[in-house]
Amino acid sequence: MNSPFFDIQSIEKQADAVCCHLLLLPQSALYQVHFKGNPITPAAGMLYMAAQCFSQAMGQEFEVFGVKNAKFVALLQPNQHPQVSLAFSQIEATSTGYKAMLQVVSAQTVFAKMTLFLQPITA
Repeated sequence: MNSPFFDIQSIEKQADAVCCHLLLLPQSALYQVHFKGNPITPAAGMLYMAAQCFSQAMGQEFEVFGVKNAKFVALLQPNQHPQVSLAFSQIEATSTGYKAMLQVVSAQTVFAKMTLFLQPITA
């Protein structure tokens, strides 16, 4: 699956964990405005990546409807870290969808950690 600012390269799925490997696209329109000459992935972009990756892994479209304990610990700059992974762990079904721990990582760098609440999108 391709997005305007990243490509999903692969997905690994286990019973209560999912790991999505992405390639960020620094030439995309998002990074031209956030910020030109020094592109940085915004928090909303990370949430969008999470929803798209989770949807692809689960075979159904999901949206993020809640975030808890979000910590953004490093700038995610696509020119410096074009390959990142979104690691979902402790995935649990809830009455409205799923709850999961998310870490956005690249090699030895952790960019963000949070608890996400995702719900299926219904037509």
